[in-house]
Amino acid sequence: MNRPSSATSTRPNVQRLIAKQTDELVRVLLSEGKITEPSWWSSQKGRVWILVVILLVCLVISFTYQLWLRNIADVTPLPKSTDVAVTLITAAAIFFAYYQWMDGRREASLDKFYDRLALINTRYYEWKEARDVVPHFWGNSTDDADFRPRMYVYLELDNLEYVILRYQLGYLRAPLLRRAVRTFSSRCESPAFCKLANEIVNGAGYSQATVDVVSVLVAQATPTNTIHIA
Repeated sequence: MNRPSSATSTRPNVQRLIAKQTDELVRVLLSEGKITEPSWWSSQKGRVWILVVILLVCLVISFTYQLWLRNIADVTPLPKSTDVAVTLITAAAIFFAYYQWMDGRREASLDKFYDRLALINTRYYEWKEARDVVPHFWGNSTDDADFRPRMYVYLELDNLEYVILRYQLGYLRAPLLRRAVRTFSSRCESPAFCKLANEIVNGAGYSQATVDVVSVLVAQATPTNTIHIA
């Protein structure tokens, strides 16, 4: 049986170390506000608590109304407390459904934006003439040999920004954010990728959070680019 080479056996340990460092980096970025936490209202826990509070308010109002009925003379016919509770809970359900619907529309708008962005990127692949309209995106040349590496980096940046925005809006949980940052960090093991990412992210309209995260990942990866595993 062949013994695994030192490179094969060492590589998983290096990857685990990088993953641990990247997870810690995400926590630092969150604590420093470079990646903003989702608002309480848009978080999953917040939505659950909103529903719970609305239901509790409805029950308190219904109970108070029942006590009030007991203390007045039964002269004017009034709705039963159960009818009031059902009405309040129904109104609360309609309000919460509307809130969820609006939230879904905002999420769909974000997805639609990146779908349209992907369509434009596809056209750059298909129409070389379109690249000549915006040559500053492609560096020294719009030929396929130069275009494809830069477009690949653009796609990686788009994916990272998409995950960051979804997290900030409360549509995505922290484990997936850490996974996306780890993925991008693994790409930064390549000096060529680091160079292009650092160049592109500062001049293509990316969000400030994306610029900050990429800058930190590139700076963190730069020393390791000179390390070779035997």
